[in-house]
Amino acid sequence: MDFEKSTLLLIFLLACTARIVSSNQDDQAEAPYLGVFISEWFPLKDICDPKIQAIAKFAVEEQGRRIGDDGQFTLVNVISGEEQIVSGINYRLILMAALKNSYPRMYQTIVYKNHNQKRELILFERISDYVRT
Repeated sequence: MDFEKSTLLLIFLLACTARIVSSNQDDQAEAPYLGVFISEWFPLKDICDPKIQAIAKFAVEEQGRRIGDDGQFTLVNVISGEEQIVSGINYRLILMAALKNSYPRMYQTIVYKNHNQKRELILFERISDYVRT
């Protein structure tokens, strides 16, 4: 009798698992991140989106705090961006920023945002000396 119960339980669990897998495949059209590798980067659809602009501004302000600029480091604009789904979301942005009274420079930055919306600056590196506007 125990063998029959174990077998029925195993069949039931396999059927549930098959149903979950097939429903996830059906949902992929609505949820583009299901079934993708975590290491993939996806282009941002709209770099002018206020959420993306806020992430870029956070990156510049955080870098300013790190270098002790006393609020003189400002965001000029966002040039391009990508996102990567991890345990939260990584945003990789190419942006222009400038210290007061100097030419803007181009930077690459990565900002991690966790599920609680807390942001962390992972990378901020200059990729060009200056850009005249």
